[in-house]
Amino acid sequence: MSTKQYDHLKERFTILRSIFLPHDFSPTGDYSDEIFEMARAYKVLTHAELEYYFEQIGMAIAKNAYQEWEDKGVVSKSLVALTVYYSGQYASIPDQKTGNNSDIGLKVRVNKAFTEYCRNVNAENNGIKEKNLLKLFLPIGIELDSIPDALIIASNNYGIIRGEIAHTTRTKQNLTPEDALAAADDILNEVKTFDQTIEALISVWPA
Repeated sequence: MSTKQYDHLKERFTILRSIFLPHDFSPTGDYSDEIFEMARAYKVLTHAELEYYFEQIGMAIAKNAYQEWEDKGVVSKSLVALTVYYSGQYASIPDQKTGNNSDIGLKVRVNKAFTEYCRNVNAENNGIKEKNLLKLFLPIGIELDSIPDALIIASNNYGIIRGEIAHTTRTKQNLTPEDALAAADDILNEVKTFDQTIEALISVWPA
């Protein structure tokens, strides 16, 4: 089993591979400059798809948890994490029922944490490296041990190469189609493992 977000990610990787990488690889590794540039483009665009996947998974879990709270009063692990990891400042507890902040109750405080998480995902996240993954997944209840080291390593490496491509006119060494595809297949497999972990976790959560 896999999430619909992973299925979409896998489909996008397949489409981008067909557009940007040659059908047959050169046995000698001899390619034109155009092929090398296409491989670089493939790397950048698959990185964008990975970033989108991670963001959409995080948002889907957060929205589901918040909706369950709003509709049914269900408190899930994700909802608890959203409030615990909220990095802003809550209004102080009122001294009187009609005093300052007396209208800022539990629902308002939970909403504030949820809204801030959504804002961070939509406006602040910019990458797939370790720091990005932790900021996306810890606040929705994914434990550190549930984020595989292999995924973090693959994501860090992918992010580094993507950064070199995006921020320099040429990388120090041409990216071959073989290397681009191998790295993409590797990280896609690591994401699949993580995605299955998320599926298993979601199935036992109240929301």
